[in-house]
Amino acid sequence: MSSRCQMSVVLVGWLVSIGPVNAVAGAEYLFAGRVYEGVPWEQDEPIQSVTVELWGGNTSGQLQQLINTTQTDGSGWYGLLLDTGDWAFDYYIIWEKNSAGYVSTDAKTVGGTRLNADQIQFGWPLDGVDFSGNKFWDKKEGQEPPAGGGTIRGTKFNDIDGNGQRDTGEPGLVGWQITLADDDGNVLATVTTDANGDYEFTGVEPGVYRVDEVQQSGWRQSSPEVDGQPAFWAIGLEPDAVVEDADFGNLQDDQNGWASIGDFVWEDLNRNGLQDAGEPGIVGVMVSLLDDTGFEIASMPTLTNGFYEFGVTVPGSYRVRFALPTGFAFSPEGQGNDEAIDSDVVDPSAGETWWITLAPGEHNDFTDAGMYRLDVSNAQYDYGDAPEGLIDGKNYNYSTTLANNGARHRIVAVGPCLRMTNGWPRPDAEPDGQPNIHASGDDISGDMDEYAAWSLGWPFQGRVCQARVYVDGGGRLRRCLGGLQLRW
Repeated sequence: MSSRCQMSVVLVGWLVSIGPVNAVAGAEYLFAGRVYEGVPWEQDEPIQSVTVELWGGNTSGQLQQLINTTQTDGSGWYGLLLDTGDWAFDYYIIWEKNSAGYVSTDAKTVGGTRLNADQIQFGWPLDGVDFSGNKFWDKKEGQEPPAGGGTIRGTKFNDIDGNGQRDTGEPGLVGWQITLADDDGNVLATVTTDANGDYEFTGVEPGVYRVDEVQQSGWRQSSPEVDGQPAFWAIGLEPDAVVEDADFGNLQDDQNGWASIGDFVWEDLNRNGLQDAGEPGIVGVMVSLLDDTGFEIASMPTLTNGFYEFGVTVPGSYRVRFALPTGFAFSPEGQGNDEAIDSDVVDPSAGETWWITLAPGEHNDFTDAGMYRLDVSNAQYDYGDAPEGLIDGKNYNYSTTLANNGARHRIVAVGPCLRMTNGWPRPDAEPDGQPNIHASGDDISGDMDEYAAWSLGWPFQGRVCQARVYVDGGGRLRRCLGGLQLRW
């Protein structure tokens, strides 16, 4: 949501011009909750004077910029105010800072995502999200919780006959990854099955967890399953409890003529329609399998890391439908030359792929859907100026347009604006960028609205000044474009 460009300038004169910059007021949100002593499964006692901070960042889990800080009151309550006009980021993190002599034991949230025992994260867009009820628990150092950690264990086996049960002669599967996640699907730990197919999580604190397997190409999960589709184990763990037989059965696709369709739903952070390094899967997206008449024959939510898969026994033609979460749009389809990493939704209005024809035993593991977060509705933008075309024998193509996600900043309200004098106009809003050879393509009002200037004091040789340009909105600043005017 927010991008920035930083330039270092060796000062030769005393006046530097750069544009555009526009600092405006935006919507306000209050992140609130309480801090308690102990653990969630015992009596809650509030802790006073605990420092709680609000941070912003453009990468999930990143503490990039401190926005606000406060301390809990006598009831353990805290509130952190955010003005998105002043602090525009893709992610916001509440960080509970332990008081002296305390350590974190857990965190719970209604509208956000638990990152760890002292951090809760919210992602843009923020509209319609519950910002209250963000709770943290701390205990005194050296004081153990009243109940210790439990154990979850099971076996991964080759379900040769595909009946969902481990029968005599069906071996364990070595080297498969099993994940332990919280009730929201956030992965907490990963283990690998041993030579017998066994796995174990130990020291697990009481709570509700999901235990899931990481799928492997060429295999179909037979247990656990719901309505014929892969599922995970939902486990409520009591203090010191031992849960056994959380087993996973799989059979190879060609063992019983099974075919399958599946792969990945991911958040396309740069909106290029390709699965780039670091772009995460989206859990909980509802995916449906349609037969050749358009009838829905199966559905499932995406599992941990955005994975989904449908097994079919009847060869034929199928389509896959993806339900778009609120605040997202589908990425462009068929980008690049590698079908394993592109997005396959050809009809964004229905969320559907093209027809996929499966032969007996065929495994289609590249039917993917990319999704990106939408900009704020009804937003107005001021696009950056950039040259485009043949200039002095050199071809310039900066593509500062909406279709290319060009550099732009969002105009959300009337507020202060950096400019030469108060007589200079504010930036005007354009429906799209219009780059031309004069680098004036977005000045549709005919006014000089793209410049700002400030004095940096008397010059001396070697002095270094830094200027930061903030782009407020869904676009990301792909290139650092700044016009420098040095006068002496």
